[in-house]
Amino acid sequence: ITEVVEQGKGPKWLTHMGSAFSGDRAVFYGVGNAAGLVNPSLKRKAAEASARRNIAQEFNTYIAALQKQYLAETTAGSMEAHSVEQHIEDVMKQLTEQTLVGVSIVEYWENPFRNEAYALARLDLARFKEMLDGMASTAEQFKELDASVRDFIRDNATKLHGELASELEQKNKGK
Repeated sequence: ITEVVEQGKGPKWLTHMGSAFSGDRAVFYGVGNAAGLVNPSLKRKAAEASARRNIAQEFNTYIAALQKQYLAETTAGSMEAHSVEQHIEDVMKQLTEQTLVGVSIVEYWENPFRNEAYALARLDLARFKEMLDGMASTAEQFKELDASVRDFIRDNATKLHGELASELEQKNKGK
């Protein structure tokens, strides 16, 4: 893909995976791609999801790796008759888990030379902070609402309990 960009046949952002740029605002970019898919809608969605994942990986990635090696050499009789065994396994698992607020897909490009698509995701840190502040404010409103609902229920429960006690008292007087 570097050749496509260098020849001016593709956007420059294709080669800026996991980049953070700051000009007027601090912004993170993620580039994702999808290849070999026939369904255009699925290809676009896969590229966009990959771009979001690329940003998420900048914030939080857990990597577990394991390598196992087995080496053996056996000699039987003369030193020229021997057997060598070797087995190596290398396993890696990568997990990214991140809730992204305010990430938007800002560009999409399909490679005219190959069956692949690219998407550019953008996370503006100022917008991200504004959205988090808004969410915190909304959460505070719900806490206040919860308190008022709780007080309403408690007051009505006390009132209804009093009415029930009064009715029971009236009923018991009638006996």
